[in-house]
Amino acid sequence: MCSSEDKEPDGRRPHRYLPHLTGTLLALLLAWFLIWFVFQRPVTPAEKRLAALRQALRYVPAYYIHDVDEEQLYHAAMKGMMESLRDKYADKYSRYVTPAENRRIRQATAGEFGGIGVVVATTGAGTVVAELIPGDPAERAGMAVGDVIISVAGEDVSGLSTRELAERIRGKVGTRVVVGVRRPQTEEDLAFSLTRASISAHNVEWKMRDDGIGYLQLRAFDEDCAAGVKDALGQMQGGGLKGIILDLRDNPGGLMDQALEAADLFLDKGLIVTVKSRVGAEVHSAGPEVAIPVDVPVVVLVNARSASAAEILAGALQANGRARLVGTRTKGKGCVTRLLTLNDGSALNLTVERYYLAGGEAVEGLGLGPDVVVGGDQATAQGEGAAAEQAPEKQLREAQLQRAVELVREQIAGQ
Repeated sequence: MCSSEDKEPDGRRPHRYLPHLTGTLLALLLAWFLIWFVFQRPVTPAEKRLAALRQALRYVPAYYIHDVDEEQLYHAAMKGMMESLRDKYADKYSRYVTPAENRRIRQATAGEFGGIGVVVATTGAGTVVAELIPGDPAERAGMAVGDVIISVAGEDVSGLSTRELAERIRGKVGTRVVVGVRRPQTEEDLAFSLTRASISAHNVEWKMRDDGIGYLQLRAFDEDCAAGVKDALGQMQGGGLKGIILDLRDNPGGLMDQALEAADLFLDKGLIVTVKSRVGAEVHSAGPEVAIPVDVPVVVLVNARSASAAEILAGALQANGRARLVGTRTKGKGCVTRLLTLNDGSALNLTVERYYLAGGEAVEGLGLGPDVVVGGDQATAQGEGAAAEQAPEKQLREAQLQRAVELVREQIAGQ
């Protein structure tokens, strides 16, 4: 008997594999859905919040009446998150850092960056050129010490801090930046078009005076600071060192470990600093080895712009009776911040610790009081002291240095 089923000439049924294939695909699709539902679907409150943030970043550009850039929204959200910490905890230092700014910060910390070769400081007149690095773009173009910086790339910078201004000026080597200044002597506004050059930060400078007093200036604590201090002290020793003036004026701080190592070069014992975090405390003390004899007199110059790591070093020397401080009250940044880089190159600058000097004295918001005040002690923790100083900046700095020299000479004579 013949069957009524249709067959191919070779006897196979057509598409006999389709039911099996369809079943397999459905099973895989169901498995994928279950995996997504169980593992990818936001379940915890934190996951739901992150999912909601991603939705917001999609919805605003899609539906808002104006054109909005999603990347700008993201940066605004991150900035707002960090500002909420500042508002709630009165934290002036935790903040969001854009990718471009993060690159500039890390270049500066490493000790080399693209810039114009100026050191800036805040005075009553505004942010001024405090120093020009010889041979660098600003000095070659005719910028002068005392020039008040009023604009960068055509944008007003009168409300920026020295850190923010420096970040605006820095950039990729070979690029151009226009810096506008007001020259107080002539009251004229000048614009300098400068090509950024590779600037090696000269953060450790020293010289020997004819009277045997060594002058050691630390502008910031970068990766090579402690090694530079040790080298400078060694060379001073070979030049008949009798006393030291350590200049920490306008030093905004930097890497804490460098400040600790530098303090250890002067101290043979004693507490340097106690650092407290949310999980505990860490005590840093000096070891027995020093770079110079402990009977060599030391005087430290400070002002309202000496901050953070500079205050750790100055405070450790003062608290242990190793040095006297001359100048005005320091800024009062008694916290340690950590720069945490994110996947997109941006970063979070977070306050992670607070530090306390020997005896438990806090620095945050208070600063260090000098043993000998030169320039008035009206300097505030916000760094506004320069506006209150009666003498012009240059004359004030010379007076502070001269007083430091007198103190070192008195100690040398008394030995």
